[in-house]
Amino acid sequence: MKRILLWVVPFSLLILNTVIGGMALEFYKKVADYYNKPLCYWQGGYA
Repeated sequence: MKRILLWVVPFSLLILNTVIGGMALEFYKKVADYYNKPLCYWQGGYA
């Protein structure tokens, strides 16, 4: 039983980490896109 747990726990943590990381990455991309538009606009305005 302990051997199975030793295999299951790291894999489940890895999967959980990947899912959370992927969600965070998507969120970050959306935020970056949202903030990128005004930044590009202002940079273009000042240039």
